[in-house]
Amino acid sequence: MQNPDIVNEVAEAYVRQKKFATVEWKIEVDGKPFSCGRCVGEGFPEPPATPIYRIYSMTKPIVAFAAARQIENGRLRLYDPVEKFLPQFSNLKVLNSDGTLESSRGPILVEHLLTHRAGFSYGFNLGCHIGGLYARDRLMGKSNIPLAEFASEIASYPLAFHPGTQWRYSLSIDVLAAILEIATGQTLDRVLNDLVFAPLAMSDTGFSVPHELNDRIMPVYGEGNLDRLIPLEPAPPRFDEIDLSYSHPSSPGSAMPRGGHGLFSTTADYANFARCLIDGSAPSGEQLLSKAMLEFMLANRIPPSQLPLRIGVLEFGGYGWNLLGRIMLDPGQSYFLTRAGELGWAGAASTFFWADREMSMLGVAMTQYQGSAFPLGADLMSAAYSSLRG
Repeated sequence: MQNPDIVNEVAEAYVRQKKFATVEWKIEVDGKPFSCGRCVGEGFPEPPATPIYRIYSMTKPIVAFAAARQIENGRLRLYDPVEKFLPQFSNLKVLNSDGTLESSRGPILVEHLLTHRAGFSYGFNLGCHIGGLYARDRLMGKSNIPLAEFASEIASYPLAFHPGTQWRYSLSIDVLAAILEIATGQTLDRVLNDLVFAPLAMSDTGFSVPHELNDRIMPVYGEGNLDRLIPLEPAPPRFDEIDLSYSHPSSPGSAMPRGGHGLFSTTADYANFARCLIDGSAPSGEQLLSKAMLEFMLANRIPPSQLPLRIGVLEFGGYGWNLLGRIMLDPGQSYFLTRAGELGWAGAASTFFWADREMSMLGVAMTQYQGSAFPLGADLMSAAYSSLRG
């Protein structure tokens, strides 16, 4: 017995209670549609037929997938030191919380970048002394400098900890993206198009939106400064549209590609990507990653001593981290209904996706609100699991 109406009810409640302006979702089981829909809050305009969303950190799994393809073909190795590609990351210093500096005990490896254990941070990581420096300098907002130059900016700061010793959500995938450009001799947008977007028919996904499609871009509400993304006290929702023309512009050529954020996409496009994570294949049948490589990529890499994962005050109970994103290790520690092996990630504007390879299930949830304390994506995922009663 299946009851996809449960998912609809959760989504409708979110917009009825004015927690989000709109919610769009797409869920599949065994390659077939299970629950798809869209809810629009009272007083908000009807979205276009195929809305385009800023997906922020849901950029990261796509870049990581491209890196995995390069690892499988031997152009990149997990044990490669970052300084092999980017010499500015040699002779790094670690800034201790007491203000003292010491030399890094070892190099940053590509594996550290993929698993957020390089020693970098984000400006919104509350209590992180290096994150505070990023926020002070508005590092995340520097969207108009080339990727290699942005990586050099990151290298100019000391590390928050010795590589490999902690997990801290960070700018590490931006550094990985700079390495991908060097390893392939191509720009990041070309790399992603060749390795991900073209084979997966993700025609509406990219780092900009053609001018003629501007009316499909969804407005973003909430907190405009990403360095204040995770406040100590959640604020009530506010629906004044944020001006993102500086930090996340949409016009072609107005922003440089980044590895950790920056992509625009649609629900259908991202579902194509999530579907590929089930078995590594494209709609054409081409195997983009071998099944062995996919298993390797999705295995947890965080030791128990570095768990549970936290971003600021948020704890991800039961989750580990693989070379792509989160991976559920122990549902008995989770705060939401899920299953062992569930994987995926989310974005700053409250976008979310998951994939369950054992159940051949995927889900994508899209809205556009930055700084929300409401777990829209996790609630839709939980509703989807509870809908499967057979």
